[in-house]
Amino acid sequence: MPLPSNERPNLNRVRAVSLLIALYLLLVIALPLALSVAVSYRTLPEERSCPICGNETLHVLSRWLRFVSAFTRKSTLERRWCTACGWEGVIRIRTRRPARNPLGSEPLPTGVLNAVDLRFLEVDGRAWRVLLQCWCDAERWYGRLLFVDPTGRFLVDSGEPLHGLSQHDVIRQALALSDRILTCRLREVTSD
Repeated sequence: MPLPSNERPNLNRVRAVSLLIALYLLLVIALPLALSVAVSYRTLPEERSCPICGNETLHVLSRWLRFVSAFTRKSTLERRWCTACGWEGVIRIRTRRPARNPLGSEPLPTGVLNAVDLRFLEVDGRAWRVLLQCWCDAERWYGRLLFVDPTGRFLVDSGEPLHGLSQHDVIRQALALSDRILTCRLREVTSD
C-alpha cells in the first residue's frame, strides 16, 4: 500500500538524518580508530632483536596474536622476550616461505616442546649451531643442548640436562654457558 503524499517528505528527512548520523559516527569513531590501529601496526619493530639493548629475543606463545596474525597477509605478529634486559613486547615478522627443518631430515625426539637457538660455535674450523631443547615434566622444566653441524646433522649433548622452575630459568642457564664449556661438551659428544 503506497504512502500518502504528505508522509513522503518525512521519510526522506528521516533517511537524510540517519545518513548524517552514520557519516558522523564513521568520521568521529571508526576512522580515527582504524588510523590508530594502522599506525600502531606499522610502528611495531620488525627485527627479532630487542629494540632496547639489541640482544636476541625469545618467542613467547600468545593465542591472541596468533588469531590476529591470521588476518595479516604479509607479516606475523609475535610476542617476544629479551633475556638480557627483560623487555617484552610485540614485533612484526615478515612472512616468508616455509623454511626447511633446521635439524635436517631427522625429527626432534618425542616430547619436545621447542628448540631455542643459543649461538653459533666454531670448533676445528667448522661452524656448529647450538640449540637448547626444552620440555616440561611434572611442573619442572628441563633442557638439553643440541649441536647441529653445517650439513644439518645434529648431536645430542650427553651431559646432565639443565633444569629449573620455568623455561626462562633453563634458557638463562644455557645462555650463561661459556664457549669453552660448550666446546668441551661438543668434543665429548663427537668423541663417543
